[in-house]
Amino acid sequence: MAVPEKSLEFKVVKEIRDEVISSNTRHFPETMALFGGALLLRGAGCTINDLLDWDIDTKTPLVSFDAGSWRPTP
Repeated sequence: MAVPEKSLEFKVVKEIRDEVISSNTRHFPETMALFGGALLLRGAGCTINDLLDWDIDTKTPLVSFDAGSWRPTP
C-alpha cells in the first residue's frame, strides 16, 4: 500500500523529530553515567552525614504522626 505524499510541514516536523530522537539516543550512555554518579554521590553524602553527626541526631527529639496531630515523642 502506497503512502500518500506528505506536506512540507510534515516533512520538517519529521526531520526535527528524527534529529531529536537520534541526539537523545546518541547521548544516552553519558546521561545514564551522570544520573548514576549523582545517585551514588547522594548516597555517599547521606552516609557520611549519618556517620559524622550521629551524636547530634540522638539529641534531636523525634516527631510522630498520631491521630491527625504532630507531637514530639516522649
